[in-house]
Amino acid sequence: MRAIRKEGRMRPQRLDTTLAFKAINLAPTLSGTDKRVICAILDHYNRETGQCDPSLTTIAELLGIHRRTVIRAIDRIVQLGFFRRIRHGGHFHRNFYVPNWARFRALEAQWKDQKQQHRERIRGVNLSPFQGRESHLAGDSSATQSSSNNISRKTCNLSLANREHDQTSSLSNITRQRPQSLSRPVHVENASSRQAALNAAQRRWDNAILKRFAGHPIYSDIVGAIDQSLSDAATQSEMDKPGSGFWYVMEKLVEREVVPRTHLKSSTPGDT
Repeated sequence: MRAIRKEGRMRPQRLDTTLAFKAINLAPTLSGTDKRVICAILDHYNRETGQCDPSLTTIAELLGIHRRTVIRAIDRIVQLGFFRRIRHGGHFHRNFYVPNWARFRALEAQWKDQKQQHRERIRGVNLSPFQGRESHLAGDSSATQSSSNNISRKTCNLSLANREHDQTSSLSNITRQRPQSLSRPVHVENASSRQAALNAAQRRWDNAILKRFAGHPIYSDIVGAIDQSLSDAATQSEMDKPGSGFWYVMEKLVEREVVPRTHLKSSTPGDT
């Protein structure tokens, strides 16, 4: 028992208790219940005597959980090296817990390393790569101005101010000399919308032929006689004037003697 108390009286370093609570909350291997149990045990630690032996029943009642849950949590905590558990067989056969302060300090140091690595990884990502302008105060060393437009003749020599003025004037002249067409909105036809319009035009004259000759013996001859060039020309005609694609195909097929002209006499634009 004396050896146990001697081991428990190995006092923590300054702020070890605070760092321990921080490390517990940051530990990725601990569940929510594990963290509550380990905090309850650590809260019973006596810095003067090193005594830390809360009973399982006390921890369970304080946390409002089952005693078996406390036992399972303590088993995990001891296995992960946060405490040493010593069964001393004393009052009510309670366990004696020795905090592993080195383990807590290591977790806190690991967290600080992660923060530092994160800073180094994002350092400069959101910063401008351009340096500020240097100006020289009389009797002083070079300084960096926060704004490129903040050129004061009181903080830089006359030649520098004149150079800045010339550069600003040149930039203004370049801006004024830009072609006006660049400032006007330019309509660029979308390739997909153009294709959609062509497809719609082709469907219109194709449906018109189907409506006029569906079920007619000559329909198969018409379909077979429409080659790619005729189809493209009819589609373009339909694009230029809706309803004309049908008549363009019919006139060409009449010229090719595929369709007798008499078959067109009963057809009117309204039929399409």
